[in-house]
Amino acid sequence: MLVPFSTTLSLARTPLRISCVQRNVRTAVFGRKLTNFGARNCRPKTGSERKQDNNWRQWYSRAGNRSSRSGSHGFSRGHWIPAFRWVLVGSVPILQVSSPTTANSLLPRSPTFTQPQAKAHVLSRRESRLLKDDLLDLVDGAISAIVTVFRLSWRFVQLALLFGPVIVTFPVWYLCERHTLKLGLTPRLWWVRFLVWSFEVSGPTFTKLGQWASSRADLFPPYVCAILSRLQSQVTPHSLAQTRKAIRKEFGMDLMELFEEFDEKPIGVGAIAQVYRAQLRPSTATQACSTLHCAVKVLHPGVDFMIHADLTIMQAVASIINLLPDAEWLSLPEEVAMFGSMMREQLDLRHEARNLDRFSNNFKDRPEVGFPKPITSLVRKTVLVEEYVDAIPMSKFLTYGHTPFDHDLAKIGLDSFLKMLVLDNFVHADLHPGNIFVTFRHVTSRTWQSLFRRTGVSDAPEDMISAAEIARLVALTPAEWPVAMERLARERYQPRLVFLDAGLVSELSPENLRNFLDLFRAVAEFDGTRVAKLMIERSRTPHTVIDPEGFERTMADFLNEVKRETLKLGNIKVGDILAKVFTMVRTHHIKIEGDFANVGVSIMLLEGMGRRLDPDIDLLKEALPILRQAAREGKGGAYQKSALRELGSGKTYWKVWVYHTVKPLLLAAEVVNIPIYEKARIYFPE
Repeated sequence: MLVPFSTTLSLARTPLRISCVQRNVRTAVFGRKLTNFGARNCRPKTGSERKQDNNWRQWYSRAGNRSSRSGSHGFSRGHWIPAFRWVLVGSVPILQVSSPTTANSLLPRSPTFTQPQAKAHVLSRRESRLLKDDLLDLVDGAISAIVTVFRLSWRFVQLALLFGPVIVTFPVWYLCERHTLKLGLTPRLWWVRFLVWSFEVSGPTFTKLGQWASSRADLFPPYVCAILSRLQSQVTPHSLAQTRKAIRKEFGMDLMELFEEFDEKPIGVGAIAQVYRAQLRPSTATQACSTLHCAVKVLHPGVDFMIHADLTIMQAVASIINLLPDAEWLSLPEEVAMFGSMMREQLDLRHEARNLDRFSNNFKDRPEVGFPKPITSLVRKTVLVEEYVDAIPMSKFLTYGHTPFDHDLAKIGLDSFLKMLVLDNFVHADLHPGNIFVTFRHVTSRTWQSLFRRTGVSDAPEDMISAAEIARLVALTPAEWPVAMERLARERYQPRLVFLDAGLVSELSPENLRNFLDLFRAVAEFDGTRVAKLMIERSRTPHTVIDPEGFERTMADFLNEVKRETLKLGNIKVGDILAKVFTMVRTHHIKIEGDFANVGVSIMLLEGMGRRLDPDIDLLKEALPILRQAAREGKGGAYQKSALRELGSGKTYWKVWVYHTVKPLLLAAEVVNIPIYEKARIYFPE
């Protein structure tokens, strides 16, 4: 018969001799503590009993030795006859009662265990220890779950208080948006601004949500996206002590053991992390680090729990909203899941380091584009150390007016994005002016780069502008700015774009890439009917589309008008086309993939930035060499489809090429009584 035994024993230095315990076996079965092994519970042993105990001890010693020699899981003398104090806490061994005469005692007076019984006993003790560990894990898990539920509930209360007024007034905005209430634009603008304020004070998750929503012109009206795009995080920088703690946790050493200099004031504070400028110690720097000056990015403490809690709440709210009849086409649960995946990647700075390495490798043959290099040995989940780049913010070029470098900057920016999209399918998904910087390199360094690439040498010298000169240029006034840029142009300097903050990237799936190429081809040929059919057929929810025939007619009329106006006015404004397409998509409830929409918005942002630098920039014209290169390289997958072959070298390519070649002649011609778009029919038949 097997009897469980759970107790706490504290025994003296003398060998253990237990001949009897409390008589009630049920007490042991239910796990009550067995104590008071005194005289009233035990009677003195007789001579025959003492002799039997000695015989048992001798046998047990021999059995234990044989067990240890055989390598089996037997038990040795130390399990039952310790030489010193023995404390057993919370164990659950299972003992075998040898005969019916011992039914009222927990331990046999004269144990006669055989070798298999001894082995089974040790296994039972091992199982008891595992059971104890499982119970402790269960208790820890229960406590952790209770704490998590409490913190999640408290976070829900906070968000309910912050967004309660927004939710209550949402019906007014919705009815005004559908023109059911004729209150004009003012109430709608007021509601969106209040929403932006709620996003700003609600923490990093909702700040990022607002910034992400500003790029979804396919889901939200243009004025909403415009207001959300100005959303800024109101994050108080965390203390230097918390930064020291994070660095010690990740690297096992103090901050000043890693860095020779460390600016206590961060140079940038974002919703998820903040960045410091520092200088590495020579003993810390590696051969891969070309400079001791570095940027140190540190996650805010506690940001991971807040983001996970917010995402849990957002997923629940999105599931509820998705039950509304008019909200199904938005696919909010899927959008929240995609946004959550993006946010979780930003919580691990090792992802950003890998992205920077991949971008650097993709652009290694393009000296006009650069990315900061992460210091691999100093990359951790919550701390990222990377090369510090002395450069001028792109916003300065956009604000201070014309320079001799404007056309080059616009061309390099568009060319870089198109290479990411078409050739690499690895796109920087956060390309706004705050993440684009400009530095300068001497024109001779580009010659050296070409020479070294031809000779197979990878480490070419770079004649970059000095950090002191960059600091002087940043401090210039608007009046001094054009003069300084003219001087750099005379000294044969060329601009070089540096892209920062590569935590967010976009990779189109083969299916989405094929959809993009097919759609790009249809837009390039001004085939509105084909564009509409592609968008309906390849949408996520075709059954929710409102008036498909009307959408096809509207798209065809729009692109025909674009073709006529473009021939009259000049270059194709792809950004304007996409903005109108997004409006029609939203009106007819056509759900497109989030990555696809992000690419479209990136095109709009970059083309808008390029046109501020150079009004004559033409994205379609800049795209042709990239598309032809992709077709010439013979990439697999979607690149082997007829869409790209036509874009790169077939009928579509030559039609667009003729358009760009003949268009100036058409615009300059002065033929009376013939509209310009009628002349174009000669070259571009319907």
